[in-house]
Amino acid sequence: MKSDVSILIPSQGPSRFLSETLESILMSSTQPDEILIIDDGMTTEAKASIEKFLSLMPMQIQKSHGKGLVDALNTGLEVAKSNYICRIDNDDLMVENRIEIQLAHLAANEDVVAVGSQCVYINEKSLITGTSSYPAGLINEESQFRTKCLIAHPSTMYLKDAALSIGGYRSIFRWNGIDIAEDFDFWLRLSRVGRIEIIDEFLTKYRQHNSQLSSSSAHGVLIGTPYVSAVNMEMKILPQKIEFWNSRSKDELILLQTIQRNLGRKMCLATYLMIISSRRRSIWKIRYFQQLLLKIISSLSN
Repeated sequence: MKSDVSILIPSQGPSRFLSETLESILMSSTQPDEILIIDDGMTTEAKASIEKFLSLMPMQIQKSHGKGLVDALNTGLEVAKSNYICRIDNDDLMVENRIEIQLAHLAANEDVVAVGSQCVYINEKSLITGTSSYPAGLINEESQFRTKCLIAHPSTMYLKDAALSIGGYRSIFRWNGIDIAEDFDFWLRLSRVGRIEIIDEFLTKYRQHNSQLSSSSAHGVLIGTPYVSAVNMEMKILPQKIEFWNSRSKDELILLQTIQRNLGRKMCLATYLMIISSRRRSIWKIRYFQQLLLKIISSLSN
């Protein structure tokens, strides 16, 4: 029996945990109809390391139609044959009944367009380091939904038609060539189509390690997130794309003006201080300053 599920996994570089990700999918109680590995610059060794799965599961390696995470995700949406898109990253794991539970939830709730789960955090050795506490149930109406990302992208399953109806993913903020907060932007726009919910079960194992993109772009996340929030409050179809290289951007003023106009002066100031701190790595205690600004931004969004 077909599940009508396509699993979408963008992958780049060595992809050293990808085999573990595929092993977890292989153990799923409900098997997907296809597994799309979107090649966004995978090494030859990475592709060779997963060849053994070609005979075990309906997996294919699809070259990205562009470069970067957003292009890889949109390539997956374009070529996917199923109505349900199940997301997971190339270093994460899913529990054996995740697909089954999320598929049943979407089938039983016609107004729900996306569903996520709680996450168990693991390290490079797959040892548990913590658990998530995302708000369970409907998140569209959560007070912080418009100012911070309340759902783990790799834990989600959503309707392909709903994703295509909003134009898929878009790149509106990049930090040193890396797409930032593209998932936050995606959820904000998708929430206009239908309900987004989180199942209060630990269905995804989210790996945290120093080589993941989010670890190397911490400043970019804190600067890009308020911009994405502000842009979506204005509901512009084609917002100004902001790109930072080495902590500098020719459009820095546009970013700060957009944030001030929609989120207020305090959020604008907090973002500006983060930009300044990203330029002074050798002078400031960056880790401490990041934690301080996170508290400021969190309090402002309450």
